[in-house]
Amino acid sequence: MRLERKNILLLLAFVIFVCRCAVASAQEYAFRNISSANGLSGLLVNAINKDVEGYVWLGTDNGLYRFDGVRIKPYPFQDLKSTTKQRINAIAFSNDNNQLWVGNGAGLWTGSRTGGMLTRAFADKINTTVNALLTVGNKLYIGTDKGLYVADGDLLSFYKPTPNTWSNTNRLIDFALERHTLWIATQDGLCAFDTQTHKFKIYRTNDGGDNYLRSIGRIDHTLYMGTMNQGLLKFDTATKQFSRNLPSVGCNVISEIVTDGKDMVYVGTDGNGVHYLSHKWQTVVRSFRNTPGVAGGLSSNSVYSLMVDKRGMLYVGTYRNGLDYMQYHVDLFHVYALPPAFTSAGTTVNRLYIDGDKKLIGTHDGIYYIDEQKRSVSHFAKPQLTANIIMALTKYDGRYYIGTYGGGLMTLDPQTMHLESFSKKGALGSGHVFCLTPDRQGHLWIGTSQGVWRYDGKSGEMKHYDNNNSQLPQGNVYDIMFDSKNRGWVGTETGLCIYDPATGTMHANAFPDHFVNKEKIRRIYEDSRHNLYFVREKGNLFKSNIDMTQFGDVIIPVMNPDKDNSVLSVIEDQRHNLWLGCNDGLICLVDGNATQYCVFNANDGLPGQTFTNNSIFVDNKGTLWLGNTKGLVFTDPAKAVKSYRQPQKRIVISDILVNGQPANGQRSFDHDNNNLTFCVSDLSFGLTKSGMYEYKLDGYDTDWQVVTGNSEMQYFSLPAGSYTFHVRMPGNPATEATYTFSITPMIAWWGWIAIVVGILGAAFAVASGWYYNRKEDLALEVKQASTDLAATTESAAEAAAHPTPQEPTDNAPKKTLIPDKECEAIKKKLLSYIKKERPYTNKNYKSTDLAMAINVSSNTLSYVLNQYMHVSYNDFINDYRVEMFKQLAANERYERYTLVALCDQCGFGSQASFFRTFKKKMGITPNEYLSNVRGKDQKDSQIIK
Repeated sequence: MRLERKNILLLLAFVIFVCRCAVASAQEYAFRNISSANGLSGLLVNAINKDVEGYVWLGTDNGLYRFDGVRIKPYPFQDLKSTTKQRINAIAFSNDNNQLWVGNGAGLWTGSRTGGMLTRAFADKINTTVNALLTVGNKLYIGTDKGLYVADGDLLSFYKPTPNTWSNTNRLIDFALERHTLWIATQDGLCAFDTQTHKFKIYRTNDGGDNYLRSIGRIDHTLYMGTMNQGLLKFDTATKQFSRNLPSVGCNVISEIVTDGKDMVYVGTDGNGVHYLSHKWQTVVRSFRNTPGVAGGLSSNSVYSLMVDKRGMLYVGTYRNGLDYMQYHVDLFHVYALPPAFTSAGTTVNRLYIDGDKKLIGTHDGIYYIDEQKRSVSHFAKPQLTANIIMALTKYDGRYYIGTYGGGLMTLDPQTMHLESFSKKGALGSGHVFCLTPDRQGHLWIGTSQGVWRYDGKSGEMKHYDNNNSQLPQGNVYDIMFDSKNRGWVGTETGLCIYDPATGTMHANAFPDHFVNKEKIRRIYEDSRHNLYFVREKGNLFKSNIDMTQFGDVIIPVMNPDKDNSVLSVIEDQRHNLWLGCNDGLICLVDGNATQYCVFNANDGLPGQTFTNNSIFVDNKGTLWLGNTKGLVFTDPAKAVKSYRQPQKRIVISDILVNGQPANGQRSFDHDNNNLTFCVSDLSFGLTKSGMYEYKLDGYDTDWQVVTGNSEMQYFSLPAGSYTFHVRMPGNPATEATYTFSITPMIAWWGWIAIVVGILGAAFAVASGWYYNRKEDLALEVKQASTDLAATTESAAEAAAHPTPQEPTDNAPKKTLIPDKECEAIKKKLLSYIKKERPYTNKNYKSTDLAMAINVSSNTLSYVLNQYMHVSYNDFINDYRVEMFKQLAANERYERYTLVALCDQCGFGSQASFFRTFKKKMGITPNEYLSNVRGKDQKDSQIIK
């Protein structure tokens, strides 16, 4: 009975484990592929390792490469002429991590991680293929085709499993360490090497099966081995017994095995992808393969190498497709779902209302009513709703009120789940309802496209305010907020007004000079310290005390109002942090301080960068909820801020280019080598386009510069002087990296001293000669002096009338790196290619792609665009995309295309980017432009973007 109960508990635990794995498998693991387009010339990746700093090292069929998550850097072999022996089999790092070791067909190689060249190690002794490397303390174990070498400093020892040099048992392929035993996979069996006695013991299967072992990994007393053609093999180091009783991975050719040392065995196959095997449950719990037609998976099922880092992210080396790796993100933010009935992923969430365990989610496709306690989901859309676009939600008088875009106001009875249109005295049965706000007197305030309505649920009384009967500004009413003094603030399309509850009147003339009362106001919010925040259509967030005696813009360095990175929603969490949902990211002002901020993006788990108007909520548990164009997002705000302020990752300056060439550790450059490019990375291996950095060059920049999606900072024609380059995550000094360097002048200080001494010496000689000549014939000199004075006067007049042009001095700073004639030729080639090929229609088109297409380096292209054409790469490409949009908009064939479809046709990566670029170039929104071109009224459509 006790045994039966134990089995039931084990079965239950296994079911729970499998369910958890199933949930994990359901998550999207998008793989990124690194190949020749990224600079990886060797596409057979045979070895992968990661150093303690966070760089990933790739051993390929033609050499070693370092990958920082953004760019590839080669580490060539010195004087290795044989191309057939370049394939790297193993990579290891010294105990202090400063030295790297590489094994290939030519032998053992070593080099500095910061250097750029690999040199032979023990060349006179190790002259055969090196297959495996392992560092243990100060010792390096080297597995070769002839046996085992052990390097301890300069001392090298050699051991063979068998006396026969040509025996396959001496061909050591892989290592696994268990205390003082080094387990070795060979081409003919398993070897145990005692690291103290230096004795070998050989184990082979007795079933006549395959003893050709390609890889080995260990968990506790179990060795997992991959064979050449008979699948997985297991060995118990305690009982010394082999077993083939393992689950199938769909392929008998096992190319690589690694473990986490606890429970997970990662199996790479040459033909069926990668599989995760649970040591505890002896079952495959997850698989990754290449599936034709399915994006985001492996690029190939022929796996040659594997690595899983401490974060559980998988790196896969393929046969001829380069490297695949999981794009990392921190699970700080989550997309709300109630499985299996509902997920908000991919849905534009306009509004949210939380009522205990019930959630009302307003979208572009109706409203979702979710009862978490009952685990039920109800969806309402047309024709039940008068319009599908939900703009406002609240609970009033026991019912849920729903404001729609174009369909007026509706109500939902939570008891009967009955929907009905709200229409009192013929009002609010149609049109746009943007906000719903209950006040302390029991009224419901309704902001619409036809003014403001005040509804009394008890008496049924409706009072209407518009610009005809009050001082309410004209246009749409976007927000109504009652402050701690019970005043009502009304934000409209053309300005602000204040409702006085004592007199029941609206006042639009109660504002001081230079306030934002004449601007389009989307949102008004009061924090716990009685500061008022005003979200306007564009520009900075505006802040005022409640009495309007102190006010002004909130300047956030990472926001650029000129690029229309507008704030769309604002709220305070329980720790007084202010959260700003923007149309290009999420920002948190720590303790409300604009100088201490956190910036979150896709690498933190956000599904998209664009947040929606006023769709932000903090529930009674302190959880922050935000409406996003790709779902309803929630997070623990305290955890998110802590993670940002105390990050595990840090910024590194992975490379420095001087005039396009690696600096190789140099920190002093002559006056001609004054064009520097700083290559940086956070080593997170996440979405590179989401990376955001702040950087500053002391001695050149006065303020921090902010850049998104770009990891190269360039400076051209730097004058002589000393500099310090700083780069960090925005607002986070803990992640900062620095690099100090100098540009030497054309003439050094001692050169100037020599010149001055020479001039003084020459002047002294001339003066001495003049003095003695004068003494010889004073009378003649007086006469000659008179003549010379006249001649000098005449010469001076002539010189003043016809000045001689001055040649530029050699020490003047050079303004160009590439001659104008060459720049003009590259420009013509560039414009011709752009016009003919139209590469800008590809939303993933990068500057490196363009440089490769016109056969110039990335630095040359950057120089021509920035210094000669005076335009950034993004502006250059986006200008063509805008022009294409204008052409499509005027073409009748595209008349039925939506704005999103047109945006995609032109190559824009996101709708937010399209809106910013178009408005910056044209001065109006795309909706307004379409309205002018097509003659249709699309004026209000921009408010729901």
